[in-house]
Amino acid sequence: MTRAPKSFLRVLIPVLGPLLIFGYAAAQKQPLTVAEATNYAATSRFADVMGFIGELQKQSPLIRVETLCRSAEGRDVPLLIIGSPVPATPFEPRGAKKAVIYIQANIHAGEVEGKEASLMLARDILARAKPPYLDKLVILMAPIFNADGNEKIDPANRRQQPGPEQGVGVRTNGQNLDLNRDAMKVESNEVAGLFGSVLNRWDPLLLVDCHTTDGAYHEPTVTYSWPVNPNGDSALIEFQRSRMLPEINAIMKDRYKTLGLPYGEFRDARAPEKGWETLEPQPRYITNYIGLRNRLAILDENYVHADFKTRVEGNYADLSAILDYV
Repeated sequence: MTRAPKSFLRVLIPVLGPLLIFGYAAAQKQPLTVAEATNYAATSRFADVMGFIGELQKQSPLIRVETLCRSAEGRDVPLLIIGSPVPATPFEPRGAKKAVIYIQANIHAGEVEGKEASLMLARDILARAKPPYLDKLVILMAPIFNADGNEKIDPANRRQQPGPEQGVGVRTNGQNLDLNRDAMKVESNEVAGLFGSVLNRWDPLLLVDCHTTDGAYHEPTVTYSWPVNPNGDSALIEFQRSRMLPEINAIMKDRYKTLGLPYGEFRDARAPEKGWETLEPQPRYITNYIGLRNRLAILDENYVHADFKTRVEGNYADLSAILDYV
């Protein structure tokens, strides 16, 4: 076999090189969320989420999908398990000295920012040649916790927020229950699945619950809270309030150029000088309940008066800062 002349190769390589690189990039093309693909005019439906997750499974061996629960309307709520390697059992992370982190989104299906941001974050982690975080963490995600409420998308829902213009879902699930008031009575399939498939099985060090605010005007696009029920371990409460969350907030500002502040509302919107107060302490709220289990929890509340893209980007920045810190 005769060799190609060097002059021929000098011509051929500049032509084929970019084509080969482009072909490889095309083969590895990463999926877009519905929010990204529509320039933030729409949010993902259940089938869109499952299709996106399916694409991630095709492209990476570092993700496994389990079923968190079967919803009242018959949808299998997905639970993503991301690890390097993906643990076969919940006991493996402990043996490998890896922390288990659980990210929950769309518990109120009109508050869809966490759904889009968590899917984007899972994609971006898995797309890296050396995925970040997975040397020390196993990441669990439930990006569409309230799948039934999500399918009731309508532009008339949550009219107080700017976008997405094609609408969002509703607050309650298929049983007409508010899932963020169900942590003590456990009447919903979803919260029962949270207990059985996540808390009692994986015992995550940290739970992050993604929401969107309802009221006050302020500059930062992310607000956050720790478990505020005083019956939790006082050392853990103080650690989260005084050290953990301020440090995460600093990472979010310095590394991701996103401002945050502790979650709450003005006691009187007409007289802000009367003070700022956080959420109620009852353990029916998911993050407060986690505090009673002596585990860490973060409530992420994205700023309702920001545009949809800004809200999703803020949620993504907060999740990224949390993983950076942990």
